[in-house]
Amino acid sequence: MNSTLTDYVSVLRCWWRIPVACTFLSVLATALFFIAKPPEYAAKAVLFVVTPRDDERSFYEGDDYARKRADTYFALSRSPEIAKRVIDDLGMDIAPEQMIDRANLSPIHDTVLLQLTTTGDTPLQAQAIGNAYIEELRRSISALETVSAGLAPRVDLIPVRAPSSQGQAGMFPPWMILGVAGVVGLIAGAFVAVVVALLDGKIRRGEDAAEATETPVLATVSPVPWQSARSRPWDEESGRQIRSTLDRLQILGAKVIMVASAERAAGKTGVALVTARALASRGSTVAVVDFDSRGSRIAPVLGLDAAQSVSGLVYGGVPYRESRLRAQTLESPNWLGVCVVPFGSIEGDPGAAADHPGAARMFDELRNRYDWVIVDTPAVLEFSDAVRLVRHADAIVLVARARHTEFESLRSTCQQLTLAGGNVLGVVCVAPSATGPRRGRVSGSSDRQAFSQSESARGQ
Repeated sequence: MNSTLTDYVSVLRCWWRIPVACTFLSVLATALFFIAKPPEYAAKAVLFVVTPRDDERSFYEGDDYARKRADTYFALSRSPEIAKRVIDDLGMDIAPEQMIDRANLSPIHDTVLLQLTTTGDTPLQAQAIGNAYIEELRRSISALETVSAGLAPRVDLIPVRAPSSQGQAGMFPPWMILGVAGVVGLIAGAFVAVVVALLDGKIRRGEDAAEATETPVLATVSPVPWQSARSRPWDEESGRQIRSTLDRLQILGAKVIMVASAERAAGKTGVALVTARALASRGSTVAVVDFDSRGSRIAPVLGLDAAQSVSGLVYGGVPYRESRLRAQTLESPNWLGVCVVPFGSIEGDPGAAADHPGAARMFDELRNRYDWVIVDTPAVLEFSDAVRLVRHADAIVLVARARHTEFESLRSTCQQLTLAGGNVLGVVCVAPSATGPRRGRVSGSSDRQAFSQSESARGQ
């Protein structure tokens, strides 16, 4: 399957509701149209175009003469004068134009036969209109084809088959009509879906995020349920994919990894925690630093106290000693080796912590104490904290949420971080329907907490 076809398939998978809705509406509208439309019945008659003269020339050329006359008779059948006379014959109260629409005269290919189809509100009315049209056509043709002193008209119309009912006019089987309506709706819906996809500015796939940032996709993950009180499966494989990229950085001495996003609710906190779990699962010591001074929720959700916090460490104002840095270790079996430093109390200007000299001292101490430091930051486009923290980070992982993050917003975020001197490793795409290997997922019982509520503060 070539890339263009793959793109179309991806668009239809993403916007499948539009083709489905268009198909349903097309079928429904067609059904309602036929239900609301008064029934219309048809009657058909067959006429023979005869040349009465019996001389030798007429005998051999009569058919050719009749065929050439057929188109003239077809035009004559559309005459308002004939339609008016038919209306008068039947005593109907309609306009000549409406009567013309009820009659159709057409030649039968390679013959001298004409087929007259008439429609009416009832089968009997359709037959009556057909009979009246035949009489008026014969009368008009006779008057036109009779020459002066002639004994008979040169052409006459002989009914071969009198008007007979053909059921409802122009009706294909209902299933066929609804099927065609469904196909038309499906095609129209697919077209609309493609147009909407072209106009849509949101990230839909990892490829979109990679194009916006011009960096690789480190992983595509499902939304991480870190805020849920109950344990739910975590996508451990996604953390391993991110870890494999960080392993290459460790050779260069990188330790501090900043996780950033363009806007709120992109899923960066969950990605930070997934990455920390993956790094700790193979024996590394990991500190998760909650530097999201604008919307910090890690402490209350994880049940952490404020004994040691980012704000306390930054504004402490005294030299750092090993005994002062006491991050809280999560005691759940799935979180061994992961320590968390919540942001703590927010007083005054919360963004000032990123510029305080104490921030540099805190990160230096964290580098000395842990193998990895994962930093959660505020939304880049809303606040400048992340851009001002770039100088403390060895690398940056961007997070984009499918159907939420704008393409241009993600591009602008990457540019701001890069201009500030940041090393953007790549982007993690958070997608509700993320697919991929699920081996290594840890499923807890339904009554076990995702995070232990009895995490204790201990000295490091």
